[in-house]
Amino acid sequence: MNTNLDQFLSQYQPVSHGAARWGGGIELEVTGYFCSDGPPPDLVSSVRAIVLNENCVLVMNNSNGTHIIPGGRLEEGETHEEALKRELLEEAGAEIKIINHVGFVHLRHTTPKPNNYQFLYPDFLWAVYSASFERWRPDAKIEDDYEISSRFLHLRKVRCLQLEDYELAFLEATTSD
Repeated sequence: MNTNLDQFLSQYQPVSHGAARWGGGIELEVTGYFCSDGPPPDLVSSVRAIVLNENCVLVMNNSNGTHIIPGGRLEEGETHEEALKRELLEEAGAEIKIINHVGFVHLRHTTPKPNNYQFLYPDFLWAVYSASFERWRPDAKIEDDYEISSRFLHLRKVRCLQLEDYELAFLEATTSD
């Protein structure tokens, strides 16, 4: 781990800890943290958000399952807000308004770096925000083979889904009944 990341992480207490397995045999240690300030920009690979619409949460289904923190990679020169708005339009056809920064997810590879791997290694961060739903724009959704569907579910039903620990932690931090 690099010194800047060590120093940054030492300021916060983990709110979740788990493991993930991605395609290609990639295994990661996944730890969630709450914070109101953003993580070091050079370690952020993508931005994500819990998207709220009254008492409902945006739920995404993709080729790997169900998740509630959609988002994606930053493109050259994009701010976090620009990237998040673009990603939600592309993945769900949803226009959003950013509410605030909630925290971040620290991901650490626990398997060797794959050949020709172009992404941050061994550590990277996802900045996590809360956002409110503005309107549907189905014409803006990009059809691909990753995100299959998106819908809003009532908070009670979302809490019953099989979600990652960090998703549940951020859900609780951004909602109240």
